[in-house]
Amino acid sequence: MTKAQFRKKSKELKREVNKLIDERIEKVINGGCVELKDYENNYILPKIFIHAVADEIKFQFKPLYKEHYKISKNMTYFL
Repeated sequence: MTKAQFRKKSKELKREVNKLIDERIEKVINGGCVELKDYENNYILPKIFIHAVADEIKFQFKPLYKEHYKISKNMTYFL
């Protein structure tokens, strides 16, 4: 894979992730799992949401093979 190919494919997946996040925002707003009025107008609740949706993203994009987990773990050290 070339650098350009990696960038292109990663950006394609990023669009999928953005779509997933947008869908989950609406699900949280309309699902009644939290009372928005109970939170101040700051970033606490959105950060909680991002943490929760990151877990789903992690599940959706989990590595297929054991050796891929090792590669993923190594990448986290560089992030």
